[in-house]
Amino acid sequence: MDTHKIAFVTDSTADFPDGVAERLGLYVIPIHILVDGNDFLHGVSVSNQEVIDHMKNKSDVKTAPPIPGEYSDLYERLFTKEKYDKIVSFHVSNNLSNCCTSAKNSLNLLDEKIAKNIKIIDTKNATVGQALIVKRAVEIVNKYHIFDTLEDNIDKYMKHCTMLFTVDNLYWLKRAGKANIFSAFIGSSLDIKPIVGIKDGKLYQNEKRMGIKSAMEEIADITAKSLDKYKKITNVWVAHADAMENALYLESKVKEAMLTEVDDFQIVDIGPTISAHTGPGAVGLAAIPDELY
Repeated sequence: MDTHKIAFVTDSTADFPDGVAERLGLYVIPIHILVDGNDFLHGVSVSNQEVIDHMKNKSDVKTAPPIPGEYSDLYERLFTKEKYDKIVSFHVSNNLSNCCTSAKNSLNLLDEKIAKNIKIIDTKNATVGQALIVKRAVEIVNKYHIFDTLEDNIDKYMKHCTMLFTVDNLYWLKRAGKANIFSAFIGSSLDIKPIVGIKDGKLYQNEKRMGIKSAMEEIADITAKSLDKYKKITNVWVAHADAMENALYLESKVKEAMLTEVDDFQIVDIGPTISAHTGPGAVGLAAIPDELY
């Protein structure tokens, strides 16, 4: 049992419902949002909605991870001023962003005594999927007071976290240079909606449907089937990029499809790590079981 004082850090790439990050005691480090070459800090100097508005106005929107020095500054402050003994730092999939690499490189800037007490974890997920994994990990640490074996304990949840989304317009994928990932859909009918998943930290094509509502219904069915074998589903978080009506529709379809108990439905804004590539109108969900067997 580990009785040390442990700090939990995550990038702003993790999308939480209002108040949840604060309740978990998370330290959130903002990613950089570049709008027409101007550098903003996500959640500090630019909001999710402002990023969407910039995209609608055809601004050039890109994202960039914090530099190693930004991570090391936070880590050092947590040890020296906040008096934490250990840090667990959770990051978006390294296949989608270089946040995890930057965090690991930051350890080279720190005193060895500090660096050896920092655990860097690639959640192999993004947005609400990343957030749910972070939430579960914090709950495990607080309940069982573990540190050294944390990765083994949360790895099974990372593997069984369902993360699916669809986009309203393929234009944004083309513009973001992601057309190669979804080549099966590009050039097809404008009403073809891809259903995209995250597995082992990588985006993959799952299905395609005609129309956004059909795509959301399929997401609900896939989610229900993938989680039906578990005893209890604690969290299903629906996420959207300026598409509340569709998020409410997806939530209703998930509730209809689920055969197991769900304790916590939430609707969350998708942050720019995903929305900068998928554009306005993207909608999806993440779900994680409480009991795996």
